[in-house]
Amino acid sequence: MIQEFDRKYVERLLCFLDDNSYLFPQFAIKKEESGLKLIGTGGFSSVYEMYNKERPELSFALKVIGFQRHTISSAEFWNTGRIQWILCQESKYIMRMLDARELVLVFDENGVITEVKDATKEVWEETEKTLHLQFVLMEKLDDLIEKDRFAKVKLLREELATSSEVIKFAFEIGQALATAHTNKCLHRDIKIENIFWDANEQIYKLGDFGIAKWAEDGNA
Repeated sequence: MIQEFDRKYVERLLCFLDDNSYLFPQFAIKKEESGLKLIGTGGFSSVYEMYNKERPELSFALKVIGFQRHTISSAEFWNTGRIQWILCQESKYIMRMLDARELVLVFDENGVITEVKDATKEVWEETEKTLHLQFVLMEKLDDLIEKDRFAKVKLLREELATSSEVIKFAFEIGQALATAHTNKCLHRDIKIENIFWDANEQIYKLGDFGIAKWAEDGNA
């Protein structure tokens, strides 16, 4: 089994899954001349742009976890997904999650896919010839900052350099946190990289509930 995945190989696998309707049949991954449209990368995930097949002008974000050989447990994946799904229904200041998938790819000795399993419905065993992938389909929003390879930060939304915009930012993310805490949920990863700008609604939204936890008894 291939242990290191270069971008070209990753994109070939994603195109295979997309073309064969293993991901989200109503949506398709956006392609450019250089390959798939990569929105961003993190320590354990990558985010690609998708669009609605019936309304191509509508863009969405596909978060892919697993190519770095790191996934969370299925129970935790679906639990954090459920948290964000519930909270985004209650607050417009929380990033909308549309759907999720969890797949297991089975390869032959040459790295060719021989089977794709739904990890939630089929029995599977992790081996050197399997790859466990997790997918989250979300609304596509704008980042507030970007960092170069030297960790130098650039502010992408210049309005945040004004006090009035900082107050708006604080109020709206405060509303998102109030909704989470009312539902006894701890986000646990509040940082500028997990807060986004919705240009359509002209509001800030809290995203990435990947390590959120319920505190149903009131304790962390």
